[in-house]
Formats: sequence, C-alpha cells, structure tokens
Amino acid sequence: MTSEQTVPIRVLYAEDDTNDVDLTSAYFQANEPDFELDVVHTGTGCVEALERGGYDVLLLDHHLPDMDAPQVLQRLAAMARRVPVVVTTSVGDETLAVQLFRLGVSDYVPKAGEYLAQLPAVLRGALADWRTGAGRQDESPRRVLYVEHDPADVDLTLTHLAEAAPHLRVETVHSASSALVRLGEDDFDLVLADLRLPEMNALELLRQANHQSLEVPFIVVTGGGDEVSAVAAPNLGAYDYIVKRYDYLTRLPYAIDHAIARCQLTRANRDLQRELRARHRLQQTTDQTLALLDSLQQHAPIGIALMNGDYRFQRVNDELAAINGLSIVDHVDRSLSDVLPDLAGQLEPLCRQAIEGVAVSNVEVTGTTAASPGEQRHFNVSVYPISGGEQDVVGVGLTVTEITEQKRADAALREHATMMADVARQKDEFLAMLSHELRNPLAPIRTALELLHRAGAPDPLSKSAHEVIGRQITHMVRLLDDLLDVARITRGRVTLLMATVDINQVVDDAVDTVRPLITARRHLLETSVPEERLLVHGDVTRLVQVLVNLLNNAAKYTTEGGTIRLTVIAEDGYAVLRVTDTGLGIPARLLPKIFDLFTQDERELDRAQGGLGVGLTLVKRITELHGGGVEAHSDGRGHGSTFTVRLPLLIRQKAEKAEIVPPPSSPGRPLRCLVVEDNVDAARMLEIALTLEGHEVKLAFDGIDAVETATSFRPDAVVLDIGLPRMNGYDAARAIRQIPDLANVFIVAVTGYGQLGDHEHSREAGFDEHLVKPIDIDTLLNTLATGRRPV
Repeated sequence: MTSEQTVPIRVLYAEDDTNDVDLTSAYFQANEPDFELDVVHTGTGCVEALERGGYDVLLLDHHLPDMDAPQVLQRLAAMARRVPVVVTTSVGDETLAVQLFRLGVSDYVPKAGEYLAQLPAVLRGALADWRTGAGRQDESPRRVLYVEHDPADVDLTLTHLAEAAPHLRVETVHSASSALVRLGEDDFDLVLADLRLPEMNALELLRQANHQSLEVPFIVVTGGGDEVSAVAAPNLGAYDYIVKRYDYLTRLPYAIDHAIARCQLTRANRDLQRELRARHRLQQTTDQTLALLDSLQQHAPIGIALMNGDYRFQRVNDELAAINGLSIVDHVDRSLSDVLPDLAGQLEPLCRQAIEGVAVSNVEVTGTTAASPGEQRHFNVSVYPISGGEQDVVGVGLTVTEITEQKRADAALREHATMMADVARQKDEFLAMLSHELRNPLAPIRTALELLHRAGAPDPLSKSAHEVIGRQITHMVRLLDDLLDVARITRGRVTLLMATVDINQVVDDAVDTVRPLITARRHLLETSVPEERLLVHGDVTRLVQVLVNLLNNAAKYTTEGGTIRLTVIAEDGYAVLRVTDTGLGIPARLLPKIFDLFTQDERELDRAQGGLGVGLTLVKRITELHGGGVEAHSDGRGHGSTFTVRLPLLIRQKAEKAEIVPPPSSPGRPLRCLVVEDNVDAARMLEIALTLEGHEVKLAFDGIDAVETATSFRPDAVVLDIGLPRMNGYDAARAIRQIPDLANVFIVAVTGYGQLGDHEHSREAGFDEHLVKPIDIDTLLNTLATGRRPV
C-alpha cells in the first residue's frame, strides 16, 4: 500500500441525531479505519469548521436544528474553502434530490436499508471526482451571460451571485438580440435568460442559438412559468428551468455550476466518443493500410528486400526475386555474396552505412545476376536502416530499380542529340553558303543596274525595266535575310545591340524602306505618330525589321489601290504600333497559328504574294526578345487585318527638333582603291563605279594576288571579298596589314557572308567595315568617304 493510500480521509460529519452519529461512527471505526470523522451538530458549527479547514469531504444531514442542507450549501457557496458534499436524509424524496444536485452536491444517500455500507464508497467517489476536477466548479471564473430586462431582477440577482458565487463573472444584456450579438463575439460558459424578454422570449433565443450552432448551456428563469414553457425549454436543450419562487436565488449558483458541469461532461463524453470512433477508424485504416502495404510491397514494380544485421535476406518481394533470378524461398537467410556474388562488393559498403544509421539513396550499381548471366545490367539502389523497438538498428531495408533500358535509351538519346547538333551545324553552314552563293551573282547585277541608273535611262521603257530589276533584287535580298534570321533567332543565336531607340525614327526608317513597294502597288499609306518621343530599349535595326515585315505584308496582301494605316500611341507603359490594312484578311482557322514558322494561307497558282512564311515568325520572336508582344486580328477573308506590336516604354518626352544632317558626300580627293573579288563581273562593275567617281582602281581576283598588288600599288583603301581562292579574305587582310606603310590602310569587307559571326570574324581579321552583298554603290562610296586614311 502506498503512502498516499495510508493518509486518512478527514470527514466533517454534520448530524444532530445522536443515534445516527453513534451508528455511523461505530461502523467507520470497525470497517473503515482510513476515515476520520469529526462530528458537529448544527449548520453554524458545520460552516465554522469548514472555514477553519482541514477536511476532505462533508457528510451533511438534511435536517439540522438551525438550518437545512440547502441553507448550509448556500453559506458554503460564498466560502473560499470548498469541499465535496454528500447529503444524507431519512425524509427526502426525488424533488429534494434534484434540488440538492442543482445546488452542487456530489451525491445524495437516503437513510434506508444498508446505507451505512454504501457511505464509504460514496465518500471516496465524491472525493476522487473532486480531486480530478469533475466536481470542482469554483477553481476558475465562469463567464455567465445574464439576459434580463427588469432592472430590479438584475440588481437582486447580481447582488446575490456576487455574495454567494464569487467565482461567477456575470455580464448583463437586456434583450435577446443583444445576447446573440455577444454570443457571436465572445465565449461564455452559460446563458441565464429570463423567459419573457422584449423582441423575442428566451425560448426563441434558445432556438436562434441552436440555429447558429452556439454551444452554450442555457438556464431559463421565469416569474410566472407555465407547463408548456417548462416542457419546451428542455426539449430545446435548456439545462434547467427555474421558477422565481422564494428560494430560487439560493438554488441559482448551484444550478449554474451544475449546468456548466453537465455541459462540460456532455462535451467531454462527446469528445471521448468522437475520439473512440476516430481511434476505431484509425485502427481499421491502419489494419487495412498494413495489409495494403504488404500487398503493394510484395507486388511492387521495384525490388524490395529486408536483411538482418549480417546482410542476410529475411524477406524479398516478387520483383527482386525476378531481378536476381532466384525464387523467394532461395533468398531467405542467404547472404548478399551468396545471392549476388557480382554485386556484393558494391552493395555491402552501402549496407554498412545503413547499419550505422545512415540512409543512402539512388546509388547506381552495375553487374550481372542469375536472371541474365553474362549480361551487364544497371540498377538504382537505395538502402536505409531498420530500427527495433528501442531505436537500435537491427537490419537493412533495400530497394532496387533496374535502369538498364533507361541507360541504353540515354545513350541513344545522346547519340541522337549529337547527330541533330551535326545536322543543325550543317544546316547553318549550308544557309551561310547559300546566302553567300546567292548574294555573289546579285552583287554585279545591282552594281550594273546602279551604273545604268547613274548614266541615265535613254527612254521610259528602260527606266521602268531598271526599276523592276531593282525591286526584285531588293526583294530577293530580303528573302535571304529573313531565311537566315529565322534560323538564328529560333535557335537563340541572335545578339541584340541594345540602345535607347526613338520609335518615331523606327517608323521613319521602316516607311522609307517599304515606300517603293507601296508606291508600285498604288496604296495609300496613312501614318499617325505622337508629337512626343516614345523611347524604348532595343536594337534599332531589328525593330525596323519588325515594322518593315508588317508593312510589306500589308502591301503584298492588299489589292492594288488599298489603304494601309500605321498608328503609334503610348498605352499603359507600352509603345503600341498598329498596322491596319484593307487587304485579303486572315481566315479564322489560320489566325491562331499565324505567327508559326512557314505558316501561309492557301495560295493561288500565280503565287502573287510570294514569300517564305517566315516574316511573321521573325516579328514575334524579335518583339518577344524586346520584352514585348504582338497580336493579330481579322474579321475574316476580305475584311483586312490588324497587327499590333507592344514594346515596353523607357520614358515619354516632347520631341526635340533635331538638325537634319545630310548624308556624307563622296571623298573630296580621289583614292587609290584595290578591289579584290573572284567574281570577274562583280569586280569589273565595282571598278567602273569607283572609276566614274574619280578613284584610281586596281583589281585582284584571289588572296595572294591581292597581297602582291597591295605591295606594289600601295592603296588608300581595299575593297576585299572574303570567300577567295588560294587565300581567303581574312588571311589576306592580315597579310596586307603586315606590309610596310599599310598597317592603317582602310579595309572594307564586301561579301556574301552576313551572319553575326561573320561580322565578328572580319573585325578580328582587321577589317574596318563589313558590307553584305549585294551592296549599294552609294553605301560603299560613303563608307570609303568616312573611312580611315593612311597617316
């Protein structure tokens, strides 16, 4: 027996009948030595003894000379020291029992039959409940919401509760609607409501609280109750229904405490039932989950094994048995080296780490198994420690996934990627060569055409023919540029030369570029740009290319004599460029993919519009590279189309009047020019053009000839092709700069190679300028005029 069990239970026994005192004391002395009974004979003596303290429980007779049990309980309610109370009586009935329980007694024992034999257990139970908190309702303040509209009742009730039940914190409201508001705002332990309230009575308040799921116990009090209300209140969930008779205030503190205790007990029981149900469901779920996991483990598509601390298999699933080429039975209690002799050397170090408590994940091992003798197979292995009941590592868990096919697929994919890279490289080389080879024949044609233009057309027919040839040369050059650009941009190999760009200048340059086509097709071009400057961060050449492509499309796909409108506005932090035409329009089926590469509408046999289907792809990609976007709109065939480009603005400011700087004129003095070109026609045309401008020209047709001629001719400028026989242009340029007195000679690349890498290579080789064939004669002359002179 523990020391706690030997401590006597001190009982204050309040009884005025000496026979009962003697019988009870004798019984406890004879049968319950762990009880100590102190006897008092009056209610006053009972209260005074409890005030002195030292008692564990009160055994209270109902009838005492100076007061009855309810009166004693009322006196005890105001005391700081409170104990559990068990009431005994020889004249009680059910009504008295209900009243006493409402006043907070722990138990009620009628003096009948073998009641003395019941008392020790009743007293122990009351004390145990009290110590565990089930019967103690005064240890913490209880919040009560008192709903009463009668000021006199409010004052009387509050005064009594303050004296008799100081552990209650009472807040008063005067209407049911105010009570609902407070219940929604704060938590209360109980609602004490008068039956008759303004707006709605206490029963309707209780209905509203139930409807709003406000879980708070109600006590209904009334000065004139009726049977209907007395029945309706508990049916609606009220914990008590008290009529305001002469002693109701005495009963009220105990009724409140009892209702709160019942509510708490109900909630605790409900929570306990909920927890029991949850535990039952959890146990069912756990059982089902364990059965499912066992089934999943056994039939999982990855190999799973459990091994003991000696790396001997204790359990394997079907997949691992198949991987290892042995039955499940043949694994049990066999070591790694027995089952997997070729892989054990790689697996055992991993298992040692697991035994030391370290999990290892996704380690690749390679070797053979009995399933495929002689075949090198690849596996992804993870090992993890398995702990016993006291957290000691008792074994190793192992998961295995075969990745042999994946490794083969990865190797094939790498080989394919290498092959595709070679194809892409060959394609780039082919496009560069195609551009070079197609530009070369265009160069002498354009030069010859410009020479004829400078000489003056003898008649209108010749002049018209010259214009047609010029437009077609320009169109073919643009097609070549688009084809090369889309190849570079789609592969992310384009570099933007970013700077602050005035959108108005982009518009001017684009309109100047497409003006000949618009004029030839007799279109009306309307432009609307703001007076203020719209500045963006971008590559001016690429932005002009975007607008040129859109205007070209508008001109090509609009019937002659149509209208094209170009508007520029600032909108929500963007420069918005909108190109609208009255042309053929875009079918609804084509609109969602209009910016896809090589997308074109169905063509007539005459292929009047031409093009490769790459222009709009370039528009979209270039715009996106600038942080903007483009969208297309059309109401369908025959209703024209609108393309809208949005570019992020830097700032907006009033346009400043800029001085128009005339283009540089041809050099003031003749130059000694060396023209190096393996295309004889192109070389002769350049010779004629430069000679007509007063320059002295020498020709060379390969790289070695260029170096020898430069040595003797001592040129002021060298116009040098790159794709030359015997010595390419890069090497020729380097060699010329090594000639004494020619280190600073002005060297211009005139070539069909026009990609960004070609420009970089020419700079590295010592070229001062890089012009792409077919060149414009004025461009070459201006380049020579502004170029470096020998010192």
